[in-house]
Amino acid sequence: MRRSHNCLLEEVRPRRIWPLVVTALVVGAYFHSMLFLDKVPNISDIRTYYYPAWTYFSHAFKSGGPPLWCSGIYCGFPLFADSEMGVFYPVNLLFFQLPATAGFNYSIIFHYLLGGFFAFAYCRLIRLSRPASLFVAIPFVLGGFFLSHMVHPNAVATAAWMPLFLYCLERALAEKRLSFYALAGGVLGVQSLSGFLMLPLVEMVLALFYVIFHPSHRGEGRGSSVLRALGGLALAAGLGAGVGMIQNLPSYNLVQNSYRAGGLSEQVSNIGSLPPAQLAGIVLPRLFGAGLAQGDYLGAWTFEETYTYIGIMPLLFAPAALFRPRKWHAVFFLFAGVVSVLLSLGDRGRHSCSTARRALARRRPPDSWSPLAGGMPRTSPAASWPGCVRSTRDWRPTDACGWDAWGRAVGRGARRVAVGRSGVGRLGSRRRGSRRRPRWRCWSWTAR
Repeated sequence: MRRSHNCLLEEVRPRRIWPLVVTALVVGAYFHSMLFLDKVPNISDIRTYYYPAWTYFSHAFKSGGPPLWCSGIYCGFPLFADSEMGVFYPVNLLFFQLPATAGFNYSIIFHYLLGGFFAFAYCRLIRLSRPASLFVAIPFVLGGFFLSHMVHPNAVATAAWMPLFLYCLERALAEKRLSFYALAGGVLGVQSLSGFLMLPLVEMVLALFYVIFHPSHRGEGRGSSVLRALGGLALAAGLGAGVGMIQNLPSYNLVQNSYRAGGLSEQVSNIGSLPPAQLAGIVLPRLFGAGLAQGDYLGAWTFEETYTYIGIMPLLFAPAALFRPRKWHAVFFLFAGVVSVLLSLGDRGRHSCSTARRALARRRPPDSWSPLAGGMPRTSPAASWPGCVRSTRDWRPTDACGWDAWGRAVGRGARRVAVGRSGVGRLGSRRRGSRRRPRWRCWSWTAR
């Protein structure tokens, strides 16, 4: 009886909120200068677009209503139809009432807190401990995507709601309740209003596989269970699309008067394909330069678009999630991450694979070369970084596509080193009575 009484007391004890307090303190400490209104992050797109537009809408809302037509841009422009400002986003409607600087800063900080709290709630739902959930929440909001995209407040605002969408979806699948599918649809609608439509569309693709392979369908009647879940997901998608229509319909009509009308060509859409060499930034954050101002950035695209570093400790502890007891969620998100990385390469990943296959077929190591026959490769990998070195053959600093040339040079050099010049690739034995070695073209780096 005493044990039952203790269990009852444990159930009614107020929930511990210390991880949320820690998250708030960490976020507040990081953004202390913005919190006390000492500064606005006046860099990149914030300086040229977001802060001026925010100031315009803030004054307009406090003067009586939302302006549907901005006469200060050329001969006039429907600024409300540009979804990036999120004129119909409920959170923005509240912060528009504050002075422009205070509203802009506090809106950014609020969404970092929101993302951390929602990430913590989702991790607790899938039965992670409080310290483990806190360890997920802080890198989530202070990792590469959130920090680099601070110059895109609409992207931060939309991403902050993603853990709540997963939370509603998880409860809908675990409890078989239609109401949580409806809540998930409401979250999608809010995200559609926050100004970064790409993310809720990606979430729907992720949710499709999340629903199909979720462990709640195990056992008898799996087929019918999956079909019911897909029906609930369709309901969520319909609700989200309906809520977001107030913003997406004007935006669609605005797009019809731009170069994106009718969709992008393959050549234009492939501009955003990530060079495979850029993936090294996952573990080496300053490999290609540092700073959102891009003063010394040497990588592909722009710094804020490719910065994915989340910290050494998360990378070290992430593989532990795959050990026993292994959770389904860890395996699912591992595969989702791998697929995301492959998709980010776009046509460059496809071309790299085909080029590697052709190179390997063309430069197969001869059977007459012994692993003990030769010395070390005549290349210097330590000197093979852009900005400080160049190749006598492949790297052309005056090339208009210098980064692409560097990536191709590194790829070709790595293949030549791995296949033709390294000791590992020399699998055969040298012919007796012959001192002539295979002729491999020299590929080397020279310092500037």
